[in-house]
Amino acid sequence: MYAIKNNIHQSSNLLFTLLFCVLILSCQDNDGELVLPEEGDYYPLDESNQWEYERIQTYHCDCDDNGLVLSNAFQLHTNRLSDWESGWILVNDNNYQFSKVVKKYQSQYTERPPYRWEYIFLQDNKPINYSWWDTPMNIQFTVKQVNTNKNIDGIPYKNVIEIQETQWFTNADTHKTDASYIAHHFYAKDVGEIYTLQTFKNGTTIEFTLLKHVKL
Repeated sequence: MYAIKNNIHQSSNLLFTLLFCVLILSCQDNDGELVLPEEGDYYPLDESNQWEYERIQTYHCDCDDNGLVLSNAFQLHTNRLSDWESGWILVNDNNYQFSKVVKKYQSQYTERPPYRWEYIFLQDNKPINYSWWDTPMNIQFTVKQVNTNKNIDGIPYKNVIEIQETQWFTNADTHKTDASYIAHHFYAKDVGEIYTLQTFKNGTTIEFTLLKHVKL
């Protein structure tokens, strides 16, 4: 009996070691070195930055709004906050719906939404496949790409990080775990968020596209 338990223990350790090695190898380049994002600010928070975005929401549902497309253009600029240490509010003067409160501490970027806990939405020093969780909302963030190039609205950007955001839920009847939505966020060094595509379980999509970034 001792031998059986010992073999099971050794097999578990071997499996854990193999999984760890696969994770590390997937974060490495062809030379075996760990690939990290280029150092820089991927969500600049100072009063010299202004952004102009377009938001497009396309409904896919079993409802009267199926096929409806809503489009909004809006601008954001930053103001310092006094009630949240090192925090900034990205303000849209015409529509508060698109404003957000964020701060940066070292390599972590945190958002404070109005009706939920604050959470880390971006880390700019992690390799591909690194994940972290917003536990209360059961949301997983995973680094999908680093140091990549992306063309948005005809504008080329380099040193881009892609973060996949997935909210998981478990069906109470079937006990099956599924994604209620998946979002892909792209952040460019010294620019900020350049594009996001959020897809919900019913097929509805929301796109945020950066039209212009100005540094005064």
